[in-house]
Amino acid sequence: MDTLPEECIAQVLAFATSSLHSLHALLLTNTTLFRLSAAILYRNPFELLERHVEVMHDRKARQVKVLRLFLACIPETLDTITTASVTSTASLPGLRKPTIDYLALYNCHFEKLLQFLINPALTPSPSLSGLHAHIHLGLVGHTPQHIHTIGYSIHGLSTLLPLVDQLSRLVRLELYKKFDRREISTATDFILAHRRIHQSLQEIKIKTPVTSADMARLRYIQARANGDSSTANARAANDDQFDLSPLIQAMDQPRVIDVTNWADADLFLSQFPLEQCRVLQMRQGLSRSASSLPVDILSRLANAKVLRLVAFHQDMFSWAVRRQCPESTVSTKSTGTFLERGVGLPSITSISLNGLDTHMVPAFVDAVAAFHSTLQTLVGLSRFEKSPNLVLGWNQSLPRLTRLDLEGTIALLFDLTCLSHCTGIRDLRLNIGRKIPKTWVPSLKAQQLAQVSPSLRYLDLAGWWGLSDSCFTETLLPVFRRLWTLNVMSCDGPTVDVLLHLVDRLPSLTWLGIIATLQEHNLVLQQRSLSNPLLEIDVQIKDE
Repeated sequence: MDTLPEECIAQVLAFATSSLHSLHALLLTNTTLFRLSAAILYRNPFELLERHVEVMHDRKARQVKVLRLFLACIPETLDTITTASVTSTASLPGLRKPTIDYLALYNCHFEKLLQFLINPALTPSPSLSGLHAHIHLGLVGHTPQHIHTIGYSIHGLSTLLPLVDQLSRLVRLELYKKFDRREISTATDFILAHRRIHQSLQEIKIKTPVTSADMARLRYIQARANGDSSTANARAANDDQFDLSPLIQAMDQPRVIDVTNWADADLFLSQFPLEQCRVLQMRQGLSRSASSLPVDILSRLANAKVLRLVAFHQDMFSWAVRRQCPESTVSTKSTGTFLERGVGLPSITSISLNGLDTHMVPAFVDAVAAFHSTLQTLVGLSRFEKSPNLVLGWNQSLPRLTRLDLEGTIALLFDLTCLSHCTGIRDLRLNIGRKIPKTWVPSLKAQQLAQVSPSLRYLDLAGWWGLSDSCFTETLLPVFRRLWTLNVMSCDGPTVDVLLHLVDRLPSLTWLGIIATLQEHNLVLQQRSLSNPLLEIDVQIKDE
């Protein structure tokens, strides 16, 4: 380890980011590992604890402890708060300044994670005016040149405006809107001011508190409660949409646009600057307004890499198929198409769609036809409904596809023979649900599934596949022998006894997910200790 360059050691430590215990142990090893591990622990500590400490009381206590450590690095900020306070003359609790400036490693600041930590961190001090604003300015302003991400309320972002000229490495904004009718101009002013000085800001994420439907429902309930039944329906129908598109427009040409949690985003998608966007993430779930989007609006994404959105139209990727054959594409005013002869295709690597099968199946077929040479991930999510008379399949080779994840009727419609075209697939998840058509032949499906590429390492089957014991022990055995993880926890099929006997024949398997009764669970534990103690078996207990 001592002979490795620090860049290599940092890459090795990246695998330990989910283990706080391991990172703390590395802090005590030597000065090099201390410096590299501390950089991981303290660059975004509050969110790190939020993700990896399950017990709420323990998580909050550790977050408060980190905040106190950071505040101890900026005693001048505490002095400023005490001096500026007009509500109390009491001094803040003594915080001993550490020998190491941990706050200099901090580069991701999220207002929302700190809002319930600041007062406990300064206990037993009384409430002080301007407390939160001073704390935020102190944490971000200590080494503003290191700050990469800021998460803040849209109406509160102006708090950090005095630091805008020093945030030279700010790349990402995560903005959330409170239930507030105030203008958003202060946030757009911050973005524009930053752009005038720096060119680093490229990513934006927006979240709103409630959907327009939620707001309409609330107004309807309030009107009824006030006895104003005559206008209740009118008020509910006249629902307000949050137009937050000026925030995205102020970014000029953002590379990442994440509006997953902005319910009304599809209403304003046509106003987004999409030409340089590489990652576009929209809200998942059915949307009436999405159906009104222009069919070829995605053709503006000339540099797109990752798309996650609702399947709003069956022809949403037809522009890409036409563009692939420019000699057959003519741009005319009569058709209103955005396409022009000779315009190239974006190198899209990941597409995730959800919605109606009647939209999604044709959209996926067109997407594969257009982007088969670059696609690495395909994800489809639909409802578990009666399957339409459609087939999801393709004849093109997908040499770079490593992940295929289908859930709902879309998985049931998938032609398993197409797996032979996915020569590099490593991760396959198919959840077909319970509404299986009469034409379903489990033995045939097992044979088709057995033709999957030898590169497959992760397999997750869910739903009523109806696979017999012989399908597992014979037909699919060559596939299983190469797997690292196998999840049949939600799959109707083999018995626990068959799976346990199968384990001995799977030398590469490190994780197995099954469903069993409590009695069978004890048998599983005994079998594991006898066969492969290194194999992790996760058991979902079912009612006997």
